[in-house]
Formats: sequence, C-alpha cells, structure tokens
Amino acid sequence: MPVETRVFDHHTQTINGLTAYKLQVGWDDIYCTDEEHTSMGTLWQVGIRVWKRSSAGVETEITSGVPVAVVELPPPNIGMFSNTWACPLTSLDATDSIVVRVYQRYYISSWSAWSYGWGGVNLIFTTETLNTSQLNASTWTVYYMLNYAVGEGLYITYGKADCPMRIENFSYGAVAPSVSKPVMDGFVYVS
Repeated sequence: MPVETRVFDHHTQTINGLTAYKLQVGWDDIYCTDEEHTSMGTLWQVGIRVWKRSSAGVETEITSGVPVAVVELPPPNIGMFSNTWACPLTSLDATDSIVVRVYQRYYISSWSAWSYGWGGVNLIFTTETLNTSQLNASTWTVYYMLNYAVGEGLYITYGKADCPMRIENFSYGAVAPSVSKPVMDGFVYVS
C-alpha cells in the first residue's frame, strides 16, 4: 500500500487523454511561477479539487464540487501554506489516474480555476495511471508556495525542491501484480 508525497511538477504528460502537469513522486528543481492579477488589497483563498479520470477520459469528482485544503492569505504575505483534506476511500480501475486542479478566489468572489498566461490555461496536475483498485481513505496535507503582494497579484510557485508545492500522505491500494503465464511447447498453460 503506497503512501507517498506527490509533488506538483512543471513538466507535462498526457494521461488518459489529458495533457497536464505531473503530480509525481520527487521533483526536478526547475520551477514555474504563475500569477493571478489583481489590484485588490483583500483576502485570497487557494484550494484544490480532485477527480479520478478513466482511460476513456471520463472524470468523476472525488471532492464535493468545492475546493478543499483551502488556505487563506491576507495581504501582504509570502511563504508555504498548508491545510488538510480527508480523502475518502474511492474505487479505481487499474487504468485510472488522479487529476488535481488548483482554484482561487479573493474576498467574497466565486471560486474559479487558477488560470495563467494570455490563453488562460488552467493549472491542472495529473498522476500516471495508478494500476490499483482504490485510492485509500487518508488525510492529505496540501502545501502551497504563495506570494501575495498588494497591487502586484497572487503568485504560486511549483516544481522547486527548496519550496515544494506538494501533497503528503497520498495513499492508494497495492499495485496490481502483472500476470504472466508459462508458455511450453507453444501452448499457454493456465493454472
């Protein structure tokens, strides 16, 4: 039963038809910083939502439609912030991956997916296919590296070893063993 620290990395991968940043074990120490522009001098909140994604590209949300592991930042503020979320026991197919999207809002505004760049690309992370039958019930601790400067915006940094944005206590069932059958004289013998 793996219990891992999953790092929000800056490299992309395509898993189950979704191209997203890697939610991987370990980091490469090359980082990205993204910004949410605002001139508001008020409280910001950051959190995540979590889905399982099938090999057919169908996503089923594990969170309840609102961000979890939410942290709050009054301005000005900079550093590593964390909160927890009780991940429920969730059944998986061997080819499922876990997708995490970062959300933000300021003051009493509505939650929105963290988007960056001129194209407004959302900040999305995905695991590899986990090759297991379940995501275990466990308490995740989610760490965010954030910098909030009034009039300059809210910045998030990920993929950096000395301030790793990460999920601790990411736990799933035992990896399914690969099945091999002996071959003798051109015939497969099944026991």
